[in-house]
Amino acid sequence: MKNRILALFAGLVLGGSLLVISTGVVTAVTSPGGPSGKGVCATEAAAVKAGASVTTLQAMGDCEINRRFATLNDLGSRVSGSKVLTSSDAAALTAEIGSTRSA
Repeated sequence: MKNRILALFAGLVLGGSLLVISTGVVTAVTSPGGPSGKGVCATEAAAVKAGASVTTLQAMGDCEINRRFATLNDLGSRVSGSKVLTSSDAAALTAEIGSTRSA
């Protein structure tokens, strides 16, 4: 009987540990909306909704392009600062980010 209680307790501890660890991994992998945050181009979007003109559409486009560049720069710095990526994986990701930036 005592062995069953110890086995049950050990199973609960192990299960709880796995739950905590997996939650930490999911939290670490989940990425935010972007380095600039949500609603960055809200002012430009509101201006387009109020009255779309060439000027407001250009401002909206410029804001979105700058937001994309900020996101790519953030991803590049995360790749270069990663301690878990192999050098070949980091090089591949850096090349992909660079080609996306230039395209």
